[in-house]
Amino acid sequence: MVSLWAPGQYDFSVGCSGATSMTSLSSQDEYAEVELLEQNLLKVKNLTTSMSSILQNLDARLARLDNSVIPLQSSTNGLDVLSNNIQSALNLVDNDQRQSTIAREDETVINDGADPSDIRPYLKVVSNLSSQLEYLKHSQWSSSRDSIREITGMVEKGVRSLLRVFEGWVRDVSKPVDAEKCLSKGFADFPDIPQHAMTRLTAFVEAVSPIIKTLPPPSYTHPSIIYASERARYFNVSLQPFYKQAESSLNSYAKSGPLGASIYAKGSQRVTALINGATALADVEWQSATALFGENGDANKPFLTAVAPAITLLQSATSNVFSLAKSNPLRHIFAVLDLLDTLAPFAEKWERSITRRSTQSSKNEVTALVENARSITLRSFPDIIKYIKSHTGEEKHSTSVSNVTNDTVTYLKEILIYGDTVERNLKRLGDGGWNVSSKVMRNVPTDGETLLERYLRDVLFSLISSLTRVKSSAYSSIYVLNNLSLLRRDLIEACEPVSLDPSKTDSPSNRDIGDLLGEPAEDELNAAFRSARISYLDTVWKPALVALTSDELSTTSQGPHVPTALGGSAEKKQLIKDKFSRFNDAFAALEKLHNRHPVGKRDSQLSTRLNKEAKAMILPPYATLWGKNQSGDFAKTPSKYMKVTPDQLEGRIDKLFM
Repeated sequence: MVSLWAPGQYDFSVGCSGATSMTSLSSQDEYAEVELLEQNLLKVKNLTTSMSSILQNLDARLARLDNSVIPLQSSTNGLDVLSNNIQSALNLVDNDQRQSTIAREDETVINDGADPSDIRPYLKVVSNLSSQLEYLKHSQWSSSRDSIREITGMVEKGVRSLLRVFEGWVRDVSKPVDAEKCLSKGFADFPDIPQHAMTRLTAFVEAVSPIIKTLPPPSYTHPSIIYASERARYFNVSLQPFYKQAESSLNSYAKSGPLGASIYAKGSQRVTALINGATALADVEWQSATALFGENGDANKPFLTAVAPAITLLQSATSNVFSLAKSNPLRHIFAVLDLLDTLAPFAEKWERSITRRSTQSSKNEVTALVENARSITLRSFPDIIKYIKSHTGEEKHSTSVSNVTNDTVTYLKEILIYGDTVERNLKRLGDGGWNVSSKVMRNVPTDGETLLERYLRDVLFSLISSLTRVKSSAYSSIYVLNNLSLLRRDLIEACEPVSLDPSKTDSPSNRDIGDLLGEPAEDELNAAFRSARISYLDTVWKPALVALTSDELSTTSQGPHVPTALGGSAEKKQLIKDKFSRFNDAFAALEKLHNRHPVGKRDSQLSTRLNKEAKAMILPPYATLWGKNQSGDFAKTPSKYMKVTPDQLEGRIDKLFM
């Protein structure tokens, strides 16, 4: 160790001997202390070196010990893992045993069924069993399969019991309402499910949904289906009054037509009431369905099922009138036109309240009805003309006004009530799209003429054409004359506007049918009427005239009739007898025909005119024949042939036209 201080290394002398002596003593003391300190430090150093050596030796020995312990520790780790695995396996077996067992008290609860007043204890047992089932489904033990079947059956039984309670709850809050009364007070008065009941139903759905997910679908009915089924029954019963009134009114209106029908009897108004009732109930139903099943799509399907009766009732209420209109549009199209006129504004309400809230594949039923009505209307235009052409003179020996003529007159007059609607749809069909015939092609449009005017004339011309194509006979001449007489009287001579609404100055409903048909129709009718009158006189009265004026002898039993020149007195007498006999027979047949089949009975002007024309044809030649043979020398019993005087004959002719 190097000395901290060496003698003579430093010189502290100050040049004074006394001071030097004192300083020398002090330095010696300090030197002694330093020497002592140096010795102590040396001892510490030796001690430190010794301790370091000991520690190094200890560290080496610890290292050798560690190398000896590590293999021993490694050999015991495998035993720990094995021990842990054995314990885990024992725990799993024990847990599987517990999960595979149904407690006797739980089985008793399940078999007793849920208490509607408090399902919580029952629900807890079913939930626990469901948890056991879910655990066993992930178990790898083959012995769990029997337990799975047993517990599944118990859970299914419990779920069915719970769902029966749920069904009862839904039924309790789905008592049918008087929808008509609610509607009369305003839509806000439609009752919804009370809040306390909705809270209970919502809690049930939230609690049961996780349980039923563990079951196969065929084993249960989802709460949404149960709910929707009960609400559908509620919808159906609540809307029945609307449906019955709509169906009855529509069917009655379809058969009677609009003229004279009270405004409240119009079927379309009852249909709109049905739509209003259905949409009001649907708005309330949507709130309940979304509260129960959420708005993320889960509520759409049960909502659609619940409101389905409204769709069915709407379709059913209108199906009959649509079928009638398709089968005979001439008579039954008015109810369809009324629906087409009325329902279109309600399509948006139906879309908002029902269609948008249903499944994606749902359609707007009101829009579908409107489109169906429009389609039937468009199809009716050509079908009516076709129907008219194929149904005139359908009854053999018919002389009265035909059903088709009556229906056509009614159609032409009543169609004006829906003139604006018909005009719009004729534009959709296109000019002439109702398949005009060659006869109708004479209906040349004029400036400012509407399609409705053209179409109505086409209908009339088709009827006239069909009437005039009937094979000529005594019966058919009366038939054609009576039908044409009705057309002239009802369509041309005695028409009034069906509406006098000042707000619809240009509307067809403010014009009478005669005005709309115009001069072309009047000219066509007059021409056909003249021809029919001439045909009537020729086929009905001319045989009697020929009987009076023919100079041919009647056919005998020896052979066919052979003309004989007037020569001998006997032949002249026979000819006179034949004339009277033929006339008497012809007039008797004529009287019989008119008594059974009157002509112009509802047309006094026609009767008067035909009476005059018949007299002008028959009376002069009869009076001449009567006057020439008044002496009666042509027969032994002239009264056998001369049965009526000219005056009597005139009276009998008058009776035919009374």
